[in-house]
Amino acid sequence: MNKLRKQYAKQKFRTCPFCDWQAQKPELILAETKNYYLTLNEYPYIEHHLLIAPKAHIEDLSREKPGKEKDQLTKIASQLMKKLGIKDYVVLDRNGLRSGMSLAHIHRHLIPVEGPHDMFYRFADISKMWDKVKAVKKYKELIKSTPHKNRLH
Repeated sequence: MNKLRKQYAKQKFRTCPFCDWQAQKPELILAETKNYYLTLNEYPYIEHHLLIAPKAHIEDLSREKPGKEKDQLTKIASQLMKKLGIKDYVVLDRNGLRSGMSLAHIHRHLIPVEGPHDMFYRFADISKMWDKVKAVKKYKELIKSTPHKNRLH
């Protein structure tokens, strides 16, 4: 497990980090809709690990309202992965803490896969090699360069 994930595992949260994300981590938000946001994972499994989370606190996928916003952000994230040269990645939704969710707030992972059968089991020590501020700037530029019909309005 990399240093960032170890640090995350030790944290005690007073409030749900995803509910406070917009106030606490606005610099990591890449795109958003009325009800969801696309962000870098602050404690990534691997470089370029992205998350999509609802702005409202939702603990169970069955309570999530149907709509296109999450799919819109997934498409933007997929286009971003392509522009970053990432061909293969895992799109992962977990439900319930026994599924491996680290927080009781649903969120979608987009996790790059580097090699055959790699999935996200090999945790890279990216704490030394990944500058999130530079990454966000680059990602936002790539999202802006996406043809207008695929971007959020």
